[in-house]
Amino acid sequence: DLPEAVTALAWSLDGTAVVIGCEDGLVSIWSAVHFRQLGTSISHRSRINCIQFSQDGSMMAIGCVNGEVQIYDFATHIPVGPTLTHSSSIRRLIFSSKDRLQVHTTDLHMHIWTIPRSFPSLAESPSDA
Repeated sequence: DLPEAVTALAWSLDGTAVVIGCEDGLVSIWSAVHFRQLGTSISHRSRINCIQFSQDGSMMAIGCVNGEVQIYDFATHIPVGPTLTHSSSIRRLIFSSKDRLQVHTTDLHMHIWTIPRSFPSLAESPSDA
């Protein structure tokens, strides 16, 4: 079934998939070609505010109202590193390069996280800008 309360949406770079985030914290990935869900839904602890793909389409970042951000490998839907936590709600995500994620929060802060090239995990702490 299609989700009812969609709060965020992003198209894959090649246009073949759409990622849908919902009020209940669920994220589902749908084939835009066959209009069916790909794999199982990904569960988060709060409403999804934003979804962003990396510049090469290999990763997607998901930001939540509770201040959490999780980066996933798009092909496998497996988390890349730990959950990134912030003190306020996430309002925007930008992959500024292959190894950097900008996180903009509702308290008007921007955090820059470095993603290691092998990306088994993320840097332990952000740099505030």
